Parts: sequence; structure tokens; C-alpha cells
Amino acid sequence: MLKERGTLTAGKLADLVLIEGRPYQAIADVEKIRAVYLGGHQVDRGQLKASLAGTPTKFEPHRTDALLDDFEQVSGRAPGGQMWVDYTDSGHDRSRLQWTRDLRAPENHALLAMAHFGVKETPYARMTLPLVAGGLLPADVRKFHGVQFDVRGEGQYRLVVGTLGVRDGSAFAAGFDAGPAWKTVRVPFATLTREHARQTVAWTGDDVL
Repeated sequence: MLKERGTLTAGKLADLVLIEGRPYQAIADVEKIRAVYLGGHQVDRGQLKASLAGTPTKFEPHRTDALLDDFEQVSGRAPGGQMWVDYTDSGHDRSRLQWTRDLRAPENHALLAMAHFGVKETPYARMTLPLVAGGLLPADVRKFHGVQFDVRGEGQYRLVVGTLGVRDGSAFAAGFDAGPAWKTVRVPFATLTREHARQTVAWTGDDVL
């Protein structure tokens, strides 16, 4: 192995990305790629880009049920086998999020999430439920008009719906309020909008993540 790799020496194999800049000083310089070598051979980036653009990946959307989760599964998963995932902002002073399944009423459970927000301009805490087990494949929700759920907890919240077609980080979303008592919230898909969008993407409902 050391005869083939480990040092930048003529005749050895190398996977390299040559950057024209100082990314350790300005992270935006990582976009200034001068050349790429894979296994000691330079990659024709133009040809690679053209081949990828000419053969877009096709994903067959999966049908999803009307019930996303009732929080009654002993395994802790949703009825379709999905698992909830938590996200917060990054950094050493990031927000903290704890969550579990809690008893709302006899034989009626709910998802309980408690967040301690970091001291920063835009802290956030988010719970995500993929619509397909594994979270990698899109789901087809075109037969539905929106999302309905019960919620309790003072503050302002957002329902965020990720889709395969959105690549600029500006997902479809809609805000809603909650309070100290349980309330039912209905969010029609028609009310979802995208803030700070850098690409034009229409809602289709057949590529929901």
C-alpha cells in the first residue's frame, strides 16, 4: 500500500483536488477548483459535467398513506417504518434538542420535544419525519391537499416540506402558531411558499422528502 500511496511522488496513485486559492482563510475558495486527479489520472471535468447533465437520475416516487404517525408504535417508528430525526443549528454554542414519545392521554401518545436555543441570530430546532423509510426516496402526495396535526406549545413554528426539486436550501414552508392548549392545525399545500429562493421551482407533490 505504501508503495502506491501515502506521499506525492511520481508513479504513485493520488486522489487530489487542486484549488486556486486559500480555503483555510476564505472558505469560498473551495469553489475555485483548478484540477481534479483520481487514481493519479486527471479528470476531464467538462466531459464529466456534460455526461451527468445528459443523463438525469430518475426516481420513482413512492405512494404514502394518509397517516404519517400516531406515535403508538412500540418500536418508536412511524407506521411506515420511518424514524424521526432531530436537527439544530451548528457551532459549539448550538441549540440543544431533547425529544421522546410522551403520554398525551390514556392510550394516546404524542411527540414531546424540548429545545434550549443557542444565543445567536437565527437559532433553530427541527424534528423531521421522512415520508419513505430511509429518507432518500421521494414520496407522491398528489392525492392529498395538505397536512393536519395536533400541536401544543407556546411560540411560533414552521412546517417545512423538503422536495427533491429544490436545490438552493429554500424549502417549501408555512408558519403556524401554537399555544398552551392542544389545537388542530391544517396547512394546505397551496399555502406553502419559499423564502429567499434562488431557483424557480413549482410545487408538484410527487417528489416530497
